[in-house]
Amino acid sequence: MKKFIVLIALIGLVFFSSCEKQALPEGRYEFVFKSTTGAVMQPVTLLCVAVESTKEYLILENNWTCSDTLYKDGKNITGTITHHGTISGMGRNMFFGPFHITGICDKKKGKHYISGTFASEILVPNVQEEKLDTTYTSGTFEFKQYFGI
Repeated sequence: MKKFIVLIALIGLVFFSSCEKQALPEGRYEFVFKSTTGAVMQPVTLLCVAVESTKEYLILENNWTCSDTLYKDGKNITGTITHHGTISGMGRNMFFGPFHITGICDKKKGKHYISGTFASEILVPNVQEEKLDTTYTSGTFEFKQYFGI
């Protein structure tokens, strides 16, 4: 009987050690971007779904049927979050380029999250000259599990 238990334990150990561990579970997440330099904007919130997570990368999908990949190296994470559409700021609509992020993965109180810094280019309508002006913003972001509706 003892040998049987040891055999089962060894099989379980081999099985679980061969499975690829996920740093972040698949599911719904939200990004909150807060600018600290460059163009002043209200915090930007983007909702997305983690559709695949491995030790090397995290694939996210958002409302615009875009798929973004974040790359992981231990707890470090880098990548680009695509945003399509306008976000109100400075009294008019601004069009954001991709959010380039660098952050750290962690787990706090049972919830997975990533926090770090971002940089983005912004196109702001210039009505006097009938063109788009380019400006930049950067700041901090937080990415955490989202349990809302």
